[in-house]
Amino acid sequence: MPERLFTATLGFNETYLVNTLHRYGATRGDGGLIITLYPVVGGVRRALNNLNGIASVMGFTMHGVVGIRRERPVESIINIIDRISEVAVEHGYKRVIADLTGGPRMVIMATMTALLLLPGNIGVEVRVQDETGGEGDLRLDIEVLKASLKGLGEKGRVLAYIVSNPGASPGAIAEALGLSPKTVANYITHLKRLGLVAQKGRGRGVYPTEWGAILSKLGRV
Repeated sequence: MPERLFTATLGFNETYLVNTLHRYGATRGDGGLIITLYPVVGGVRRALNNLNGIASVMGFTMHGVVGIRRERPVESIINIIDRISEVAVEHGYKRVIADLTGGPRMVIMATMTALLLLPGNIGVEVRVQDETGGEGDLRLDIEVLKASLKGLGEKGRVLAYIVSNPGASPGAIAEALGLSPKTVANYITHLKRLGLVAQKGRGRGVYPTEWGAILSKLGRV
Protein backbone atom coordinates (compact mmCIF):
# COMPACT_ATOMS: atom_id res chain seq x y z
CA MET A 1 0.00 0.00 0.00
CA PRO A 2 1.59 3.34 -1.03
CA GLU A 3 2.53 5.50 1.93
CA ARG A 4 5.18 8.20 1.49
CA LEU A 5 6.83 10.06 -1.35
CA PHE A 6 10.47 10.85 -0.57
CA THR A 7 11.48 14.04 -2.38
CA ALA A 8 15.01 15.39 -2.40
CA THR A 9 17.00 18.25 -3.87
CA LEU A 10 20.05 16.68 -5.50
CA GLY A 11 23.57 17.83 -6.28
CA PHE A 12 26.55 15.54 -6.83
CA ASN A 13 25.96 13.52 -3.66
CA GLU A 14 23.09 11.08 -3.16
CA THR A 15 24.17 10.24 0.40
CA TYR A 16 21.76 12.70 2.04
CA LEU A 17 18.70 11.08 0.52
CA VAL A 18 20.03 7.60 1.24
CA ASN A 19 20.44 8.59 4.91
CA THR A 20 16.84 9.83 4.98
CA LEU A 21 15.54 6.65 3.38
CA HIS A 22 17.25 4.58 6.07
CA ARG A 23 16.27 6.95 8.90
CA TYR A 24 12.58 6.78 7.96
CA GLY A 25 12.64 3.08 7.11
CA ALA A 26 11.63 3.38 3.44
CA THR A 27 9.77 0.30 2.19
CA ARG A 28 8.21 -1.08 -0.98
CA GLY A 29 5.14 1.05 -0.37
CA ASP A 30 7.14 4.27 -0.71
CA GLY A 31 8.38 6.23 -3.70
CA GLY A 32 11.00 8.79 -4.66
CA LEU A 33 11.12 11.99 -6.70
CA ILE A 34 14.28 13.99 -7.39
CA ILE A 35 14.55 17.76 -7.96
CA THR A 36 17.71 19.19 -9.50
CA LEU A 37 19.03 21.74 -11.97
CA TYR A 38 18.39 21.28 -15.68
CA PRO A 39 20.23 20.35 -17.83
CA VAL A 40 21.50 17.51 -15.65
CA VAL A 41 25.31 17.44 -15.54
CA GLY A 42 27.54 14.38 -15.29
CA GLY A 43 28.04 14.40 -11.50
CA VAL A 44 24.31 14.64 -10.84
CA ARG A 45 23.60 11.95 -13.42
CA ARG A 46 25.98 9.59 -11.60
CA ALA A 47 24.19 10.34 -8.30
CA LEU A 48 20.83 9.61 -10.00
CA ASN A 49 22.11 6.29 -11.33
CA ASN A 50 23.31 5.36 -7.85
CA LEU A 51 19.91 6.25 -6.38
CA ASN A 52 18.07 4.18 -8.97
CA GLY A 53 20.25 1.20 -8.07
CA ILE A 54 19.59 1.67 -4.34
CA ALA A 55 15.85 2.05 -5.00
CA SER A 56 15.87 -1.20 -6.96
CA VAL A 57 17.51 -3.04 -4.07
CA MET A 58 15.15 -1.50 -1.48
CA GLY A 59 12.15 -2.21 -3.68
CA PHE A 60 10.59 1.25 -3.80
CA THR A 61 9.65 3.17 -6.95
CA MET A 62 11.52 6.17 -8.34
CA HIS A 63 9.24 8.60 -10.16
CA GLY A 64 11.83 10.48 -12.16
CA VAL A 65 13.30 13.97 -12.01
CA VAL A 66 11.90 17.50 -11.95
CA GLY A 67 14.36 19.86 -13.64
CA ILE A 68 14.81 23.43 -12.39
CA ARG A 69 15.71 25.99 -15.07
CA ARG A 70 17.73 28.95 -13.79
CA GLU A 71 16.10 31.31 -16.28
CA ARG A 72 12.54 30.19 -15.40
CA PRO A 73 12.29 29.96 -11.59
CA VAL A 74 8.54 30.61 -11.28
CA GLU A 75 7.71 28.10 -13.99
CA SER A 76 9.99 25.61 -12.24
CA ILE A 77 8.14 26.06 -8.93
CA ILE A 78 4.84 25.38 -10.69
CA ASN A 79 6.34 22.27 -12.29
CA ILE A 80 7.42 20.96 -8.87
CA ILE A 81 3.92 21.52 -7.45
CA ASP A 82 2.27 19.85 -10.43
CA ARG A 83 4.61 16.86 -10.48
CA ILE A 84 4.40 16.12 -6.74
CA SER A 85 0.60 16.48 -6.87
CA GLU A 86 0.32 14.19 -9.90
CA VAL A 87 2.52 11.48 -8.41
CA ALA A 88 0.75 11.68 -5.03
CA VAL A 89 -2.70 11.35 -6.61
CA GLU A 90 -1.73 8.67 -9.13
CA HIS A 91 0.03 6.44 -6.59
CA GLY A 92 -1.94 7.27 -3.45
CA TYR A 93 0.84 8.89 -1.42
CA LYS A 94 -0.53 10.74 1.59
CA ARG A 95 2.69 12.29 2.85
CA VAL A 96 5.82 13.86 1.37
CA ILE A 97 9.17 13.56 3.16
CA ALA A 98 11.42 16.22 1.61
CA ASP A 99 15.18 16.24 2.22
CA LEU A 100 16.56 19.67 1.30
CA THR A 101 20.16 19.09 2.35
CA GLY A 102 21.75 18.62 -1.07
CA GLY A 103 21.72 20.57 -4.31
CA PRO A 104 22.22 24.22 -5.30
CA ARG A 105 20.54 26.94 -3.22
CA MET A 106 18.25 27.89 -6.10
CA VAL A 107 16.88 24.35 -6.24
CA ILE A 108 16.40 24.26 -2.47
CA MET A 109 14.57 27.61 -2.44
CA ALA A 110 12.31 26.67 -5.36
CA THR A 111 11.48 23.33 -3.75
CA MET A 112 10.70 24.86 -0.36
CA THR A 113 8.40 27.39 -2.01
CA ALA A 114 6.61 24.63 -3.92
CA LEU A 115 6.16 22.56 -0.74
CA LEU A 116 4.53 25.53 0.98
CA LEU A 117 2.08 25.86 -1.91
CA LEU A 118 1.10 22.19 -2.19
CA PRO A 119 -2.59 21.34 -1.68
CA GLY A 120 -3.56 20.91 1.95
CA ASN A 121 -4.52 17.25 1.51
CA ILE A 122 -0.82 16.32 1.10
CA GLY A 123 1.12 16.26 4.36
CA VAL A 124 4.72 17.46 4.11
CA GLU A 125 7.70 17.08 6.41
CA VAL A 126 10.98 18.85 5.58
CA ARG A 127 14.34 17.54 6.73
CA VAL A 128 17.75 19.25 6.59
CA GLN A 129 20.76 17.25 7.75
CA ASP A 130 24.02 18.37 9.33
CA GLU A 131 26.35 18.64 6.33
CA THR A 132 29.43 18.18 8.55
CA GLY A 133 28.40 14.58 9.16
CA GLY A 134 27.07 15.11 12.68
CA GLU A 135 23.98 13.47 14.10
CA GLY A 136 21.90 16.63 14.29
CA ASP A 137 19.19 17.49 11.80
CA LEU A 138 16.25 19.87 11.50
CA ARG A 139 12.76 18.50 10.86
CA LEU A 140 9.68 20.60 10.32
CA ASP A 141 6.12 19.78 9.37
CA ILE A 142 5.04 22.26 6.68
CA GLU A 143 1.68 22.60 8.44
CA VAL A 144 3.53 24.27 11.31
CA LEU A 145 4.89 26.91 8.94
CA LYS A 146 1.47 27.43 7.40
CA ALA A 147 -0.01 27.81 10.86
CA SER A 148 2.60 30.43 11.74
CA LEU A 149 1.78 32.40 8.60
CA LYS A 150 -1.99 32.39 8.91
CA GLY A 151 -2.38 32.10 12.66
CA LEU A 152 -4.34 29.54 14.65
CA GLY A 153 -7.26 31.70 15.73
CA GLU A 154 -8.87 30.52 18.96
CA LYS A 155 -6.64 27.45 18.94
CA GLY A 156 -3.81 29.89 19.55
CA ARG A 157 -5.33 30.79 22.93
CA VAL A 158 -5.29 27.13 23.86
CA LEU A 159 -1.68 26.77 22.74
CA ALA A 160 -0.61 29.89 24.65
CA TYR A 161 -2.26 28.53 27.82
CA ILE A 162 -0.51 25.17 27.40
CA VAL A 163 2.85 26.91 26.94
CA SER A 164 2.27 28.86 30.17
CA ASN A 165 0.83 25.83 32.00
CA PRO A 166 2.61 22.70 30.71
CA GLY A 167 0.93 19.51 31.83
CA ALA A 168 -2.51 21.08 32.24
CA SER A 169 -5.39 18.67 31.75
CA PRO A 170 -7.91 19.27 28.96
CA GLY A 171 -10.55 19.93 31.61
CA ALA A 172 -8.44 22.57 33.30
CA ILE A 173 -7.76 24.25 29.97
CA ALA A 174 -11.47 24.34 29.15
CA GLU A 175 -12.34 25.81 32.53
CA ALA A 176 -9.59 28.43 32.43
CA LEU A 177 -10.47 29.64 28.92
CA GLY A 178 -14.24 29.35 29.20
CA LEU A 179 -14.51 26.79 26.41
CA SER A 180 -16.45 23.56 26.26
CA PRO A 181 -14.50 20.33 26.92
CA LYS A 182 -15.45 19.07 23.44
CA THR A 183 -14.07 22.22 21.79
CA VAL A 184 -10.82 21.96 23.73
CA ALA A 185 -10.51 18.25 22.86
CA ASN A 186 -10.92 19.09 19.16
CA TYR A 187 -8.37 21.90 19.39
CA ILE A 188 -5.85 19.66 21.16
CA THR A 189 -6.29 17.02 18.46
CA HIS A 190 -5.56 19.65 15.80
CA LEU A 191 -2.52 21.01 17.66
CA LYS A 192 -1.18 17.49 18.12
CA ARG A 193 -1.55 16.83 14.40
CA LEU A 194 0.54 19.96 13.74
CA GLY A 195 3.17 18.74 16.16
CA LEU A 196 2.69 21.72 18.48
CA VAL A 197 1.56 19.83 21.61
CA ALA A 198 1.76 16.32 23.05
CA GLN A 199 -0.14 14.46 25.76
CA LYS A 200 1.80 12.48 28.35
CA GLY A 201 1.28 10.45 31.48
CA ARG A 202 -1.72 8.77 33.03
CA GLY A 203 -3.55 12.05 33.40
CA ARG A 204 -3.03 12.84 29.70
CA GLY A 205 -1.62 16.26 30.56
CA VAL A 206 -0.93 18.49 27.57
CA TYR A 207 2.59 19.79 26.98
CA PRO A 208 3.96 22.14 24.31
CA THR A 209 6.56 20.83 21.86
CA GLU A 210 9.56 22.95 20.93
CA TRP A 211 7.74 24.23 17.85
CA GLY A 212 4.63 24.99 19.86
CA ALA A 213 6.66 27.09 22.30
CA ILE A 214 8.42 28.89 19.44
CA LEU A 215 5.18 29.82 17.65
CA SER A 216 3.62 31.01 20.89
CA LYS A 217 6.69 33.09 21.75
CA LEU A 218 6.68 34.70 18.31
CA GLY A 219 3.06 35.70 18.79
CA ARG A 220 2.04 33.94 15.58
CA VAL A 221 -0.91 32.20 17.17
